[in-house]
Amino acid sequence: MELEGVVQNGVIVPTGECPLPDGSKVRITSAEAVPPSQPTIWHKLRDLGRRAELRETNLPPDLAENHDHYLHGRPKRS
Repeated sequence: MELEGVVQNGVIVPTGECPLPDGSKVRITSAEAVPPSQPTIWHKLRDLGRRAELRETNLPPDLAENHDHYLHGRPKRS
């Protein structure tokens, strides 16, 4: 069941009829996006990852495949 309502003085007031009896447990989801007051750690990590992707490096393009060559001097795989 889905109901609509508004917040008035910190209390959620349904618009229209509310067929639920008093004491019913409900889950409330806001229809409006409320931005957090401060960025969460996940937002900070996402932004850090985006900046790292854009940063230019001098790493060889085949580093993932030939990391043993670059780290330990072993022959290249390709």
